[in-house]
Parts: sequence; C-alpha cells; structure tokens
Amino acid sequence: MLNIFSKRLNIILFLYLFINRITYINTSSLCEPGQYVADNVYCAPCPAGSYSLTGEDNYCVYCPAGTFSKTSYSTCDPCPVGSYSPQGSSKCIPCEAGTYNNLVGSAQCFACIAGTYSKSGASGCDYCPPGTFSEPYDSTCRPCPGGTYSNGSGSNTCKVCPKGQYSYVGYSSCADCPEGFTSEQRSTYCVPCPAGKYANKKGSASCTNCPPGYYSSSGEATCTPCPVGTYSSSGADICLPCPEGTYADRTGSSSCKSCSSGTYALNRRSEERFSRNAETDI
Repeated sequence: MLNIFSKRLNIILFLYLFINRITYINTSSLCEPGQYVADNVYCAPCPAGSYSLTGEDNYCVYCPAGTFSKTSYSTCDPCPVGSYSPQGSSKCIPCEAGTYNNLVGSAQCFACIAGTYSKSGASGCDYCPPGTFSEPYDSTCRPCPGGTYSNGSGSNTCKVCPKGQYSYVGYSSCADCPEGFTSEQRSTYCVPCPAGKYANKKGSASCTNCPPGYYSSSGEATCTPCPVGTYSSSGADICLPCPEGTYADRTGSSSCKSCSSGTYALNRRSEERFSRNAETDI
C-alpha cells in the first residue's frame, strides 16, 4: 500500500514539474542558463525582465535599464533606437511623441528641441517646415498665426509682419499691401488710405497727405489735381471753389488769386472779367 502511494506521489510531482517546465535537480546536476535553483530542489525559468547567465544561483538578475528579456533568458537584449526601458523590463517602450532616442540600449528618451518635432518611436526629430514653429517636446509643428511668418526650416518662433505687409495663418513670408493701402504691424489685412491721403508704392508703411492743390478719395495710389476755379490745402478729400472775387486759372492750385481792380469773378470761374458799367456805355 505504501509503495502505491509513493508511486502516485512521484507521478503527481512529475506532472507538476512538466507542466511548469521545472527541472527537478539532484546533487550531481546544475540548472541551465536562463534558469535558477528554486528552493534548492528544482530548476525554474527566470521570469521575463530577468536573466541567469549560468543557472548556478538561486535567483535571477534584473535586466538593467535599456535592456529587456523574455522568460528563460540567459542574457538581456538591448532596446533598439526609438525606444527605452527601465530596470527589469520584459519589453522596450517606444519613445513618446515629441521625444527621440538614437542610441541602442538607452534607459531614456530625449526631448525634441524647439523648431523640431517627432512622432512616437522616433530615432530623431524632424525640422518644422517654413510657415510653422514648435516648442520643446512638441509632436507636431504649429502654424504661424496670422500677421506673422517663418521663412526657414526649424523655426522656434514666428516673426511679426512689419507695417505695410500682412499674412494669413501658416505663411512663410509677408505679402505687400497694394498701392493705396497700408497696414499696422502683425496685420492679417490691409486698410485703404483715407480720403485726402495716398500710397503710391506697394508695401507702404503709411499713407501720405495729398499736397496743397490736390485731393484724393479713399484707397487712392495718387492724388488728383484740383480743376481750374478750385483749390485745396494739404490732405484734402475735395477741392473748394474759389470765393467770389477770386479765381484760379491753373489746375492744382493751392490758393485763389484776387481779381484786379476793375474786374470781377463769379464763383468757380477761372478767368477775370471786366465789369460792365451801364453809365460808361452811354
């Protein structure tokens, strides 16, 4: 009866060791690499994240940071570029977006600097294209806001458009305002010159007053001379008729001349006229 019980116990022990891939050892054998001596009785596999070089010890060693192992490993493998691992890892972790690692067996990933970006698992960072910028740890490049621009690759900031220019979102350069228009700094649009002013060049930083004797409507590139019989002062949006008794016989007059003795002028007339005296005609 005792022999039957002993045989059954051996069978149960054998099945347990077989199912768990555990090797029963005796005093004349050692465990294989990737295993350790458990309870000084049997060989057990090293769990993932650890290793055993010889199988002689009763413990497994944790894989150092930057490496990993699966079950029953005798050594740890280094993590490839674009990944990292802490101590005792069973797998490598991809670098997060905005970071990178270009070294084999690294314990950490490194931040992408301003002006660059990366996706997850990157071994390097890419430069931001013109019209965009980025800050450290960015996973994408951000478009330059309206009124700003970046004209080179790898920009960490956007430049402000100067007066007389404008830009929309994501512009790599600023556009000149057309003739007759201007703008303030950081503008997304141009405004027409007010009446009485003009801008005769593209990209004008300001509008200029029309000179005396000229006028303009809103958004003009040039000023128009006042017609004969009218005049204007600086920055005029209309020409005024000469008062009675005065005249302007040229276009672009800044003032009206007084009629000479014995002559008169009606409103908006450009020439002198001799007065008619009924008594002298008799």
